[in-house]
Amino acid sequence: MPLDEDPSKLCRHSLKCLECNKVFQDETSLATHFQQAADASGEKTRTVCQMLLPNQGSYASHQRIHQHKSPYTCPECGAICRSAHVQTHITKNCLHCMWRVGFRCVQSNAVYSDVALLKSHIQGSHCEVFYKCPFCPMAFKSASILASR
Repeated sequence: MPLDEDPSKLCRHSLKCLECNKVFQDETSLATHFQQAADASGEKTRTVCQMLLPNQGSYASHQRIHQHKSPYTCPECGAICRSAHVQTHITKNCLHCMWRVGFRCVQSNAVYSDVALLKSHIQGSHCEVFYKCPFCPMAFKSASILASR
């Protein structure tokens, strides 16, 4: 939740989500709405910064910040900020920029901090290794079967 309640820096026109038009009873409910993870198909990864966002509303708010388009809605709490204060709000109040980049495995939904770890996971968990016979076109699932030929 925002720490800076200075109305010149943070103004809330209502407790309405500007992304889906749903109205909430309090600020905590609105913030929860922005942070609530959708199923894996609802998560969005921003191509410019590779930030993994929990749902379509948070993604749309984040995208507008990149595009410098109003309304400047905080992707974490749903607060509507003036353009001059949105960066301060998301970096110091809601810490939106502290989210780490994640790379999700499409098979198991596991998230890794870098591409090399994801690649290692895929190779170790989702790929079968075959051992090709050097004398014929056959391939085998284990080295011991290949050696016994």
